[in-house]
Amino acid sequence: MVIALGSAYLLAGAFHGNIWFDESYSLAISNHSISDIIRIGSADVHPVLYYIALWILRQVSGGGILACRLFSVAGSISLGLLGFGCVRRDYGQRVGAMFSFLALFTPYVSHMSVEIRMYSWCAFAVTLCFIFAARIYRVCCRDAQSARIPLSWWVTFHAASLASAYLHYFGTICALFIVVALYAGITRTHADRSVRAGLVVGAVLQVLCYLPWLIIFLRQIVKVESGFWITVRYPDALVQAVLFPFIDPWVADAVASAFGLPCGVAIGSIYSKPDPFAISLAMLCVLAAVFAYRRDRRCRGGLQLFASLMVSTLVLSAIGKPIFQYRYLYVAIGPLLLSCAQALFGSSDDSRVKPKVRNRPAAGRGSSIGMFYHARLVALAAKPFAPVGIIGVLLVLSITGKFKLIETLYSPQNIEPVQELREQGTAIHSVWTQDASCMGLLAITAPERRINFVDRWSQQLAYEAYSPGINFYQAGNWGMHMRGERFNVISRYAGIESEVSHRSVIRQTHIDLNKSFDNRFIIRSDKALFRPYEQVWYIVSEVEEC
Repeated sequence: MVIALGSAYLLAGAFHGNIWFDESYSLAISNHSISDIIRIGSADVHPVLYYIALWILRQVSGGGILACRLFSVAGSISLGLLGFGCVRRDYGQRVGAMFSFLALFTPYVSHMSVEIRMYSWCAFAVTLCFIFAARIYRVCCRDAQSARIPLSWWVTFHAASLASAYLHYFGTICALFIVVALYAGITRTHADRSVRAGLVVGAVLQVLCYLPWLIIFLRQIVKVESGFWITVRYPDALVQAVLFPFIDPWVADAVASAFGLPCGVAIGSIYSKPDPFAISLAMLCVLAAVFAYRRDRRCRGGLQLFASLMVSTLVLSAIGKPIFQYRYLYVAIGPLLLSCAQALFGSSDDSRVKPKVRNRPAAGRGSSIGMFYHARLVALAAKPFAPVGIIGVLLVLSITGKFKLIETLYSPQNIEPVQELREQGTAIHSVWTQDASCMGLLAITAPERRINFVDRWSQQLAYEAYSPGINFYQAGNWGMHMRGERFNVISRYAGIESEVSHRSVIRQTHIDLNKSFDNRFIIRSDKALFRPYEQVWYIVSEVEEC
């Protein structure tokens, strides 16, 4: 029942034809051959396994946007199915059911499951790798000297680890942490030599299989040094990383609309500029995680993996080029949700690793220890009611955000920019833009128009994914490239519809275009169209040579 309802819940947001730049890139590059996918993908910032999987899907089904979107939903449903398979077998029926519920109804899953990107399948691969690592470790803890690990467990563990690495670089980091943690764990248990050999041999094979892409990855690092689009701001990044699984942008927006001042604005500010309320909410979540971590050893693994991924990528962003985006942490959401399910429904019989039991502190040991002890008593007393309350709160948040998400996904405003260009295309054939997001949207949804793109990022190899339907020009004064008496220019400005006026967008467009045209062209007309799917304004201008 949970799987059926959860699948229907996720599928409710899948039947639309809207895309944004990243999705357009997935669709464009998967139109090429596998050799071209690898060649072009080497200039991108992600591995290429997902693009190859899309290529196979499109060869088999001839799939368009809908088929590719349903493929992403299948990854999230597969994550939920792990609850009634591996998780139920390893941790008990209640933990398995709770994990499936969390994997299908957690608010941010609703959004990521319908994106034509690699995140849903990478989350599945990381979770499968984590589950089998934990299974192998428990067997070693139970009987280290005579432990025998089935070959199928090793194959699944190493295959899932390798798939994680080839789907996303944050998946690579997760796989590395899991392999290292498993090796440290079975070494500490003094497991049989055959167990350590199985891990080492599999890890060596993984490295050999990943070596060809590792060389490409090193080239990508050098290329990224010349410029990258990600910026990391503190404490914004920390607040978003803690809250995004359960209070995603659509939940925040819906709560802001429903409650207004001050709570709604405070919650809604999480994804713009977190205020003291949002920071306090994040700190409360961190304290809850620390409490669960100290109280029960069974739920530590997933918390450790998620926190390690977050901290390591933030540190790398601080000392080198920024690579941190809170949505990239989604690849580790499965182990995090497994820890949540264990904290709520785990029993002492579900795990081979027993939690430590501390004696009641003496009266003179200090007020802080005594307070923590009494907090534990309150938590234990409330534990039978906690799952029901948490499920209720999560459902309210998830359904609230889902209504807002569906309203956004199926809004007729999303197709207005493309419709405007198609209507003008009967008289004006050429379209110019220097915005990659505009270029990606038009390349997929309006291929009949002649699209000219002025590349400001010097990423021509990566943008070959959109060839042959795009004409590329080098960055500079883009007015010098334009030819013809009349053409369209499409621009894009970020800003919520209620915060940015139509007139101010038009005014800024005139300023920007006049700077580029050197008085050689005049703007005959323009129209600003808000696109809820991206929360941006598209400005379609008709330009004529003087």
